[in-house]
Parts: sequence; C-alpha cells; structure tokens
Amino acid sequence: MLRVSQNSTAMLKTQLSDEIQPLVDHRLLPKIDKTPLFCGSPTDLQAGDIVIFGMRPPALQDEKIAKKPRRKDVAGNITVFQQGFLNEKGGHKDSVHAGFIVMNEGQLMFAHLVGEGFLLKPIKDIYGPGEHEAGYFKSTTHVYRPRKNGDKLAAELVKLLPVMQSVDHQKNNLSKVKWKFSVGLRSVFHRIFQSLRLMHRNPAAENFVDKDVPKERVIANASICSKLVADAYIHACHNLTLADADNFNYRARYMNISSFTLPKTLQAYLYRNVNYEYLVMPNQREEVYDKLVEVVKKEVSRLVADGNIANANHKGEELEAILNADRVNDSPDEDVMQKSINLLKKLSPVLLRNTRGHKSTPTSYWNVMLFAKSQGLYAEYLGQDLHDRKEGKITNLAKEHYGYSDKQAKQYSQFRRIGFSDEEAKFECQAAPTLGDWFKLSPVRNTVISCTGVGFLFWVLPRGLSCAASVRKRNQELLIVERDDKAVNSL
Repeated sequence: MLRVSQNSTAMLKTQLSDEIQPLVDHRLLPKIDKTPLFCGSPTDLQAGDIVIFGMRPPALQDEKIAKKPRRKDVAGNITVFQQGFLNEKGGHKDSVHAGFIVMNEGQLMFAHLVGEGFLLKPIKDIYGPGEHEAGYFKSTTHVYRPRKNGDKLAAELVKLLPVMQSVDHQKNNLSKVKWKFSVGLRSVFHRIFQSLRLMHRNPAAENFVDKDVPKERVIANASICSKLVADAYIHACHNLTLADADNFNYRARYMNISSFTLPKTLQAYLYRNVNYEYLVMPNQREEVYDKLVEVVKKEVSRLVADGNIANANHKGEELEAILNADRVNDSPDEDVMQKSINLLKKLSPVLLRNTRGHKSTPTSYWNVMLFAKSQGLYAEYLGQDLHDRKEGKITNLAKEHYGYSDKQAKQYSQFRRIGFSDEEAKFECQAAPTLGDWFKLSPVRNTVISCTGVGFLFWVLPRGLSCAASVRKRNQELLIVERDDKAVNSL
C-alpha cells in the first residue's frame, strides 16, 4: 500500500504543481479522451471494477493498518514522491492505493493488498445503509469498469482468490502475498525508462497463443497494491484467452502493460484504454458541485474585499456572474461530475487573470483547482473539448473530430483498443512522422536519456528514426491502397 503524508497548503502547491497547470490557450480543440461520470457510493460498484484511491485513507483499526511499522509509511511516501517523475498523462501522483471488486459467496467484496498482506472485505461492511463511510472509500475514488466482458473477468478473478488468500503457516498465518518496498522501487525504475511498456503493440494480433502465457499466470508473493491488480487481471485475461475457441487476446484489450506498475501508471493506462468506462466517486459525493461553488464564492469574497485593486473587484464580479448564470441554467438531470467540469471550463479563463500584473499563477486559480483536484476534477479536462466512447464508436469519433479517412480512423481505433494514448495513436496515423514527433511522445524520458549524449546517439536517435520510418512506410502503403480503392469506386 502506498501512503501520502499530510501537508500544509503551501507544501501542496509545490507538490501538485505538475498537475495543476494554467491553461495557456482557451480555444477548445477536440480530443478523444475521457471525462469522468459520477459514481454515488461503494454500493454502486460492480464486480470487475478496478478502483484507485486519490488521497490518504484513515487508519483501519480492525485491519491493523495503523499498527504497521513506520518504515512502511516512509517507503510509501518515497514511492509517491517518485511518482511525480513519471510523465504519464491520465495518471496522478497522488493516486495512493489500488484494488478491485469481486462477487464472492453472494457478496460484493473489495480485494486489495496492504502492508499486512492480502485483504478481502464485503462492501456492505465498508459502506452500508445507515452507516458512516469508512476506510479507503472516504477518499476520492477513481473507478475503471470494463465496457465488455466485465462478467467474464469477474468470474475469473473469483477463481484466483484462494491463491491470493493462501497463508504462510510459518509466519503466524499471514497472507503469503506481501507488500514489498523493493517491488515498488523496481516498478519506479521500470516505468521511468520504459513508460507503461505495452506488451502487445500490434493491433492486428487479435487472436494468438502467447508462449509466455504460463509464465505470466502467476500471482507474485512479493508485490504492491497496483502490481497485485495487474497480476490478477493478466492472469484472468490469459485464462479467458486459453478457454476461448479463437484464442482471443483478452490481455491486449484489458491489461496490456507490464505487471510492474505503480498506482499512477496503472491509472494512466486505464484512463487511456477505451475498453474501460471511467467514473469518479468524489470525496464530497453528490455535493461536489455545491462545494465547488462554495470554494469559488470564498474567492469572490476575497477579491471583492480587496477594494484597493480595481482589477480584483472586476474579476470577483465576473466570477459571481458566471456562478449566477450557471445556476439559472441548472439541469437537475445533468451528471454532477460533468456539470462541475463544465463550470470549471467557464471559470478558468477568469481565474487565470492575475489582478496584480504578475506572471505567477493567481491565488484564486490555485485555491479553486486545489479543491477540484482533490475531487477528481483535473485541469487536463478543461483545456480541450474531450470526447470518448460514451458518445459513439472511436472510429466515428476519429472521422468526425480529426477528419480521418475510413482506413485512418479504423487504424486509430485499433491502436486505442490496445492501450495507446491519443497522442500515440495519432502518431501511428501520420503520413510522414518525424523524429521530433516521436520524441514528444515521452519528452521527460527522452530528455533524461539524451542528457548523457551517448544515450541520444545510441538509443533516442536510432529508435526515434526507426519508429518514424516504420510508421511512414506503413501509412504510405495505406494511402496507396486508399487511392486505388477510390479509383476503382469512381469507375
């Protein structure tokens, strides 16, 4: 389990600076990526869901988490700090814990790995009628739900529970699956140099029998919370593939990354994977919109009270006018997360205006976005016009918003289905990509490697040129086929 220490607001500003960035261009360009829908409570979860928690949970005395040695807290804090160096869009460094939901013995249960080992607890005991919220689900919870085959995955996950629940009788009947700092450290180094490491990069290989399947059908005894989730889903996917008459590649669709993953990189993969729906259970639950309005009103009061600065008064009045207009146009049936995001889109250009003529990010923007981020409302949702699978097929979205031809759109969709990000899939669809286009896909990693000079000459340069050349060759052949098809159809 990864843990985050309590920080002051000033420290949080520094810690979150890479995830609360000002929007420099307010023209909303279309992009195919997810915005979250609202999930009301743990009782709305389904078997097969993956859950990732965004804040430090309170100690669960009944699960003895509070009695863990202090070194585990230190290890968790170090790991969370290191997540800040991983440049994976859609993942967030304050994502501190991961688990999954299963249906076992007729009960919906939460399965996860903590310092004491593997735990399985009924959802009704965590959150039930008339009870207060408890434990991890007090925090903002990110939910990733398979769009298809969720029931099949859930059935396979239940079969793996005995393996994860097995005990070591030589060590006081504790679970054999243990949280290990060394696994977290190894995962950090893997992800720094290999990004998410998509295991299957050929979208055409939908049907296969992988020679590494037996080796990957293992639940590691030494693990961390996110690796256990990855191990379990990889194992379940391989079981489904081997049982399928056509050997359909379930892993390529549902867990196409290395099992050595941190919560942030697991979250990044699930966010970009179009085979998962994305829901958020905010800490403030259904009151998240109202609480957001309260935070903005506090900033309005602060700005209006600063009578010595006319710009501050004007900014406060503009923010208040936006709030009033949003209330007038309020729709009770609108999803509360989407409603909050839409309000932030209207507010952010005004919040970003610095009333004192400084170039630094305004305090009002920091304060509002600090609250928004704690509820799963990220700045990355505001700078572009986002579209995802809930609106229609990815192929149709690519044709509509990117102007792709039928074959280009199909190719884009195929890459997105195996976990490529929007930027990576668009690179794969370029007619003449360059080294610079490839470099920008992982700018932090490539810059770090290039700093040595040797790394640039012997890894970045040849790899970038090779990738660009192979994409160029493939897409030129695709253009020739399209041109020939058009010529035939015109006859």
